[in-house]
Amino acid sequence: MWGILQVLLFMLALVVANGLFSAAEIAVVSVRRSRIRQLMEDGDARARAVDRLHGQTERFFATVQIGISLVGALGAAWGGAALADPLAVVLRQVPLGFVQRGAEQLALATVVVGFAFVSVVIGELVPKSLALRYAEPMALRLARSLLWLGVVAKPAVWLLTGAANLVLKPFADRTSFAEARLTAEEIKLLVGEAAESGAIEKRGAEIIERAVDFGELTVADVLIPRPQVVALDVSYRAEDVRRILLEEGHTRMPVYEGDLDHVIGYITARDVLPFVAEQQLIVLRDIIRPAYFAPVTVRAIDLLRSLQRRHEHLAIAVDEYGGTAGIVTTEDLVEEIVGDLFSEDVPAPQLIRREPGGTVLVSGLLTIREFNRELEADLPEDQGFDTVGGLVTHLAGAIPAAGPSFTAHGYEFTVVERSERRVKQIRVRPAVPTPATG
Repeated sequence: MWGILQVLLFMLALVVANGLFSAAEIAVVSVRRSRIRQLMEDGDARARAVDRLHGQTERFFATVQIGISLVGALGAAWGGAALADPLAVVLRQVPLGFVQRGAEQLALATVVVGFAFVSVVIGELVPKSLALRYAEPMALRLARSLLWLGVVAKPAVWLLTGAANLVLKPFADRTSFAEARLTAEEIKLLVGEAAESGAIEKRGAEIIERAVDFGELTVADVLIPRPQVVALDVSYRAEDVRRILLEEGHTRMPVYEGDLDHVIGYITARDVLPFVAEQQLIVLRDIIRPAYFAPVTVRAIDLLRSLQRRHEHLAIAVDEYGGTAGIVTTEDLVEEIVGDLFSEDVPAPQLIRREPGGTVLVSGLLTIREFNRELEADLPEDQGFDTVGGLVTHLAGAIPAAGPSFTAHGYEFTVVERSERRVKQIRVRPAVPTPATG
């Protein structure tokens, strides 16, 4: 009996070790780096250890993953070998033929499943939840031990990574422990669960999810398309410039020579207002600022960094032929992360309005990406059109008249308003499934 008790205590110790590895991983990743830097300035040696882990993510993740894998394998193997036989003896006493005949197999399965259950609850779920709540104290307590284990595990990391890369060599691929961590979709799933549980504010969770998606967007995904660009011809007279500024209310506008494919710069309302206020002659060439051009294939995050470095607020998006595809402002880029921003002087355009009965009235200019985000839909985003109006036009094969309905991707789209050039408003409702005919 004492032997079985020793085995149970050893298996419990393995579960606790698994929990420590899981808690350490979440705590170190979750702890605020600004707080760690502050503790380092105060001379806290434990904070320096946490900072070193942040600088050695590959070794840190490898240590944790190897530790969790070894604990799981050792617990199942040790428990199966030490507890399966005594449990099989007990099962043979059960007055059921199938239990007596499969006593050994049932005993081994019971030990393995039982250890897995306890490991998931005590070794994963509980420690991770506590680590999210008490990230700082846990990270500070465990950091030194993890650094020491990282040194010990270094040969194993080298061996396992080398073996994996040897297998992947025919596929012209390589791997590492760091790249095997959470994917973008898994991160968004975890953030969503944290928001549902109240651990993260829902608005904060939305911003995090948008930030994760932002890394995958290109300039083509975020630009204001060419037909919607308000620009000025360099030859416009002063009264034309004043009228457009007052009517449109934009703070920055491109200036072109001849047509929009030949943008020569841009102006700001701040530069023009003194001339407008004093009724002076406006010569655009005298106040024009140089334009910054960005290919539509550039990542949105890279463009944002470029605009920050250059202290610019506007970029001209150009296609592969050098033509103007649209414009991108820093506001457009920031809105992809935090949502729509509007001036207090300019009313927010209502692109989507929910109606009684479950229908939704949307603007034809609503992007497919925003439609999917707002309605939790899954419309295709790579079919050659960017807006809901473009989708309906694609389904119709032409600009449809007001009234017709089109069904696709689980939704029914009814054209409410159109102009000669585009679909302006669409009413959307979930499509009614067509009964199967037999």
